[in-house]
Amino acid sequence: MVQTYISAIFIQIYVMRLGAIIFLLSIFPVFGQQRKVERREVPAWVTVNEPKYDKMSLIDQASSFYYVLLDRQYNLDNDSFYSRRTIKLLNSEGVQEYSNVSFSFDPSYEKVFIHTINIIRDGKVIDKLKTHSFNVYQRESNLERHMYDGSLTASVDLSDVRPGDILDFSYSYVGSNPVNEGTFYRKLYFEFSSPIEEINLSVSTNSSRKLNIQREGILKESKSTSNGKTTYQWNYGPVKAKIIEDNVPNWHDPYSHVEIGDFDQWKQVINWGEKLYRLPQSKLNQLKAEIPRELYSNNQDSTITRIIRFVQDDIRYLGFEDGMSAYKPHDPIQVLENRYGDCKDKSLLLSSMLTLQGIDAKPMLVSMANTVGVENDLPSQMVFDHCIVCVRHNGKEVYIDPTISNQGGNWDEAFVPNYGFGLVIDKSETDLKKLNVNDRSKTEVLRRYVIEKMNGPAKLIVTTDAYAGDADNIRSYFQSSSKQQIAQGYLEFQSNIYPSIKIDQEMIYRDDLSKGDNHIFIEESYIIDSIFYIDEDNKGIIVFDTYPSELYEAFGFVSTPERTMPYRLSHPVDFYLKTIVEFPEPWSLEKTTTHEDNKFYTYDMEGTYSRLSNQATIKYHYQTKQDFVPAADYLSFRNTTENIIDYLGFSFTYGYEAPKNNNDDENGGGGKFPYTLLALLIVGGGFAWYNNYKKRYSE
Repeated sequence: MVQTYISAIFIQIYVMRLGAIIFLLSIFPVFGQQRKVERREVPAWVTVNEPKYDKMSLIDQASSFYYVLLDRQYNLDNDSFYSRRTIKLLNSEGVQEYSNVSFSFDPSYEKVFIHTINIIRDGKVIDKLKTHSFNVYQRESNLERHMYDGSLTASVDLSDVRPGDILDFSYSYVGSNPVNEGTFYRKLYFEFSSPIEEINLSVSTNSSRKLNIQREGILKESKSTSNGKTTYQWNYGPVKAKIIEDNVPNWHDPYSHVEIGDFDQWKQVINWGEKLYRLPQSKLNQLKAEIPRELYSNNQDSTITRIIRFVQDDIRYLGFEDGMSAYKPHDPIQVLENRYGDCKDKSLLLSSMLTLQGIDAKPMLVSMANTVGVENDLPSQMVFDHCIVCVRHNGKEVYIDPTISNQGGNWDEAFVPNYGFGLVIDKSETDLKKLNVNDRSKTEVLRRYVIEKMNGPAKLIVTTDAYAGDADNIRSYFQSSSKQQIAQGYLEFQSNIYPSIKIDQEMIYRDDLSKGDNHIFIEESYIIDSIFYIDEDNKGIIVFDTYPSELYEAFGFVSTPERTMPYRLSHPVDFYLKTIVEFPEPWSLEKTTTHEDNKFYTYDMEGTYSRLSNQATIKYHYQTKQDFVPAADYLSFRNTTENIIDYLGFSFTYGYEAPKNNNDDENGGGGKFPYTLLALLIVGGGFAWYNNYKKRYSE
């Protein structure tokens, strides 16, 4: 389990609910499948391209290794792929990186063959295949995500590899996933994070086969035809390294590449998916008999909600992604009986159960990785990595992600991430559909300080009201953590500002799902023994600081230099925070406001003081408009945001006169301070406070 840090409410919650250990080991030898990697000569269809050992023009830009040659060749007529990699190892780190040669493959439809593994040292070729053999392991790299792809890894650890050696190895695959029905799609790259001397790519197929080609940042390929075979070829080099800047959106793809595929239209992908996701009426009738009776209600909306929550919460997520199962969902009756399935399985089960209630519900393919950009890709089922359900009911179109558990509220208002574009698997559809997501997520935090006596302890009460997706996140965290863990995490968050803070009363948590209102309420109560401190520069002043840490985390700001790539914004965020300070004496405070409205977010702050109640109130509101900042706008965005964040905090100062003789102190002496009635709210003092705060508490 990943232990996460709790930032009051606006929390990045990463909960990997392993529960019990599913397997004691995720890497184990394979028995009963391909246990040996066969050595074969390079296939006759391959064009052998020799590395240019005398040309390493970008080696000074490399770190621990340098790619001399990256050669990739596809033969679509016999479902074969060939690769050759030639790498110069520059130091011990390079040796560590490439002393192991490994290949992953799916044994249900693929075979892998090794052709060469050579070490070139001082101009001499050392054939490592003569003295080494491969071991084959099943290595479930996505075990923590409850996904099992069934792939095997063929691996060999090479002995006597030294800095300065050149590693030269080649291998090939034969076979393709039958679920794709012989169709081909690849997105192949010509830039990487390391420099490469030469890149060769070729795709060969029967001349009667039409391939669609789409280029991004690269030149047009050469095309040749001979003996009824057409070959498309790209040869590039040298290619400089391209480094990804910090905090870019997941969908941003800066590397030059080419897309190659068979399909012309998205309708062809829909037709492909219809064969996998369509259930005959006889199968639907069987499923109907297996649906738990308690899911039904006299109210249709109630029935729909119960069915959705059942699939989300009672059908646990577990994916077997090997072979055809990587694309084809399992029988919904089997999924219902097993009480587990992956996104495809849960989506087909949910859409089928809703269909039986007369609801128009269809599986919808989406991409979590590329929420922006799928609409520009060549049509292919391979551009998607997730499946949800599109529901059309009472004139509304609603998207349900059956893999999101612990959701509250009405079914037609449930939170779903904005996946950008999706493909509804329905014969009436012809193209991608843009998801119109109305995200109602919102969080409201109230921080109330009660100061009963100057320079004495203070109470801090923090209340949180979270709605929609924000409530879902908190609910998931609270259901996967103990009360002690939660209380300790919240306390540690507050202690970053007030080290002497301690819990006053047990946390209150309210979440009434029965009302259909996706709303969570939390109340925290603390005592701060020493909320004031003496100003370092003026010993006659004591200071009390407030800082909206929850708002700071809502901004999630990461300062970077001038950019050439977009900057990722946490989105959507709709965050309200109010700080109230109740003073024991009258103060003299002035109203202050800040307003910022740009292309990326709005921000408002208002600070006021009430003489009737001796209360200072600071209201904040931050709401994002989109999930990224273009590179051209970043410097302006950074300067504006840094200025806001620097002035988030407030310092309340109180002046006093130190007693000449503590024994004469009419307030009791013994170190007590006789305060004057001078009080200032330093607006714009947040920057000075924040740096001062870090200095004091780091010491």
